[in-house]
Amino acid sequence: MDDITAGSALNFDSCVTVNPDGSLEVGTFNSSSTGKTGPNATTTIDSIPEKCVCYTAAYVDTIYNILCAKFDETKNNSPLATAKLWEIVVGMPADCKTALERDFSIDVPEGILIFDLGENLMTYSQQLADECGEDENIVILMTEYNIRSTNAKITESTVQTIESNTGGKVKFVFVLSNSLSMVMSNTEMIGTLLGIDNTQDFIENIQIKIHVMKDAISKMQLESKKKVYVETAAGKAAGSENLITNLLTDILDLKNIADYLELMDSKLSDEQIVSEKPDIIIFYLSDSRTMDEKMRVPST
Repeated sequence: MDDITAGSALNFDSCVTVNPDGSLEVGTFNSSSTGKTGPNATTTIDSIPEKCVCYTAAYVDTIYNILCAKFDETKNNSPLATAKLWEIVVGMPADCKTALERDFSIDVPEGILIFDLGENLMTYSQQLADECGEDENIVILMTEYNIRSTNAKITESTVQTIESNTGGKVKFVFVLSNSLSMVMSNTEMIGTLLGIDNTQDFIENIQIKIHVMKDAISKMQLESKKKVYVETAAGKAAGSENLITNLLTDILDLKNIADYLELMDSKLSDEQIVSEKPDIIIFYLSDSRTMDEKMRVPST
């Protein structure tokens, strides 16, 4: 880090503070969030929680990666990291379990509480509180969309009721990762929140790797940027202000042909895509369409 020129490392805003009394001030979201920027609210957690519930597989994977670095283990050979992971993560939705086992090859043990979303959250959050000892706390990590969406079954009043009914033992933190900087902020927050002491070293290592990549690309001195088009499984274009295109444009220095669109809410016509002549077309691994369907090959 000392060799990196000041200002050239990836910067991020911290969204967690450890107070002198051991309590934490954590950046979170409430229903007035725009869904695009950093945390717009703060929650106080009395002490570092011993356990967490993850509503997205990416949060478990983040914790796992930090632990692998802590114990100097790799993902395919990580007995210490894996054992510690399941001491920390005590619950997740069924689709999160499926994603972890399918996408990250992380086996979820029998003792982890697996539950459904929506109306069952109250029951399971209380069950988690009852199962933990008197000195243990739980933090529930959820995406910001859960508290913002008008269609979501989880509302702020429900969250407040759960926190009140569990005497503050269960606390919610709502997370958003629309950019790589926000991912770094959330990584620091999650690691600090769970008391994993190597989190800062882990983040610095990522900053160094990103700097090396950007520096190598800048030295290539390409005459023009390669153009990229990213499409979701719903056939919508990935515009600006989302993680995937942030990685492609800010780190790999590609030009997104849909950067004038926001998030992933709009479609480009086939004619628009063809006229832009993208050098690279990216589809998501979870896209179940055939390659012919993705590439608009007409049926015979």
